[in-house]
Amino acid sequence: MQDKRIPDERKPEPKTLTTAEAGRKGGEKVREEYGPDFFRRIGTKGGQARKGQLGPGGFTELGMKGGEVRKKQLGPGGYQALGKLGGEKVKEKYGSQFYAEIGRKGGIASWTSNPSTAKRPQLSEADREKVDRIRAKQARGEELTTEEAGLLGGAKRVEQAGLLDGKLP
Repeated sequence: MQDKRIPDERKPEPKTLTTAEAGRKGGEKVREEYGPDFFRRIGTKGGQARKGQLGPGGFTELGMKGGEVRKKQLGPGGYQALGKLGGEKVKEKYGSQFYAEIGRKGGIASWTSNPSTAKRPQLSEADREKVDRIRAKQARGEELTTEEAGLLGGAKRVEQAGLLDGKLP
């Protein structure tokens, strides 16, 4: 005998949500009900409670443990590789001149903040020749490497401090 039931096409099948979708919907509902500042408040409250559990230096200790685990995951030279990737992204976004500028600003700030205790900037004759080649490359409109931009920034620091080969003029 044939099944005489006709499916009810008016009722949609219940949609299943992924965990991410359910969490997003729940978060949106909470934001609507309590406002966006609610998340900051509960985060601060939770952070303070955890700080009380861990005691002085607890977050530092946790960070160091996490850093050691990450160091093992990345292997030798892992942090260096990550740093290079980050540097390349910054260079893409701001250009290589950015490194020369921040090097100049940072160098002058550290040198002028306390010249008696700060390491004196130095530029050897060999480095001076490199800087001249880099400036020529820059004048031709060629892209500088991160290392070249850093050397150029350091050279500006030395020039502004009035030093050559580590000697006062």
